[in-house]
Amino acid sequence: MFTPQYYMNPTNRPNFLTNQRTHQWLMMTACVCMMVGFVASRAMVSIGMLTLVVVAVLHTSPVSLIKRFLNNAVLVSLTLFFWLVFISGFYSQNTTEWLHWLRIKVPFLVLPIAFAGLPKLTAKQLVILLYAYVLVFFISTCAVLGNYFLHYDAVNQSFLSGSGIKMPYSHIRYSLMLCFSFFVALYLARTSLYVKYEWEKNLMLLYAKFAFVSLHILAVRSGILALYIGLLFWLVVYVWQQKKYGVGFVVLIGLITLPVLAYQFSPTLQNKWKYMVYNWNEFQKGNINYQYDGMRYMSIVNGIEVWKQNKILGCGAGDLTEEIHQMYAKTFPDLLPENQLMPHNQIVWTMASTGILGVLLLLLAFFIPLTQHKNYHHILLTVLSIIVFSSFLTEATLEEQMGTGFYLLFTLLFITSKQINE
Repeated sequence: MFTPQYYMNPTNRPNFLTNQRTHQWLMMTACVCMMVGFVASRAMVSIGMLTLVVVAVLHTSPVSLIKRFLNNAVLVSLTLFFWLVFISGFYSQNTTEWLHWLRIKVPFLVLPIAFAGLPKLTAKQLVILLYAYVLVFFISTCAVLGNYFLHYDAVNQSFLSGSGIKMPYSHIRYSLMLCFSFFVALYLARTSLYVKYEWEKNLMLLYAKFAFVSLHILAVRSGILALYIGLLFWLVVYVWQQKKYGVGFVVLIGLITLPVLAYQFSPTLQNKWKYMVYNWNEFQKGNINYQYDGMRYMSIVNGIEVWKQNKILGCGAGDLTEEIHQMYAKTFPDLLPENQLMPHNQIVWTMASTGILGVLLLLLAFFIPLTQHKNYHHILLTVLSIIVFSSFLTEATLEEQMGTGFYLLFTLLFITSKQINE
């Protein structure tokens, strides 16, 4: 077990500040604060992050903290998300805008360093955190669905005009986090991990069913896509490990059939599909304004056009917004300013702002934590990576606090529970 090296005389400190168990529970409290913040308060996410940094400083000397960080390739690789935006500041003309995007990336620098000095959680403490995450999303989803059923007809009708069920902050990021809670519950039930009683795994199975149904009611395409890709991966792992090919084939047929059945019973999915068809038809006629799918598609096309102007380094994170709007004026002059979206694709966003070099750094930062030390054997880390990466196709997931906090928190929890302080 890691013994903290205090850089001050312990007798000069209050006892609770030098107690490793206190540090562990402070760390857990900060993580739960972030989880609640994902659905309730941006400030709570920031407070949770700041608390983790404070605990790291209390637990480890600054010199030891930096040494631990620099000796861990996985933690260092995660900071590349920050450095690719930082470096673009040298050729960005708009410093104010550059600082805005850099601020969003600061957690990618601060949290990996903090986790290098945080105490290692016990297996039970990690399980408690996973249960807390499931509980947070159970309560929040009940509130979301409660509001939906209170306004059932009006909300269902709103899907036909491109709207939907009201969710905390970004509906896409919320659905991704809800999707991950489904897999967390499935993992806890499958591995029989519980806090106190063995029957808790039955509650996890019940919640997994609840989350599965809820994702189809919410009808957010990114969340549903992540759900089925994650389930397909889980199935492949099961078949590979158990060699039960017949069972795997039957389950695969079930995975193909489930979306069709869900469509039959979910009015939100039916209306979402109708709107998609309507949107496509309007797009074919050249009508893009206020047609959300068409606007998202054009945002990606426009982002690629911006990238073509500087393929190696991009235009710089600080100048991206201005360059995007200037390109719209050239390529899609009929698109109204309020419909000129930033690129709805993380790869294209990175290409346009930091070029091919930026994309290479992005991919390194994303995949090194998964591949180093065979971390892909941790099924929840792999599923998390699948969920987040699948969202890159239709969303700039990491260009906003909630997406950044969600990805970082669980990635760091999983990789440090295997490596740090061993």
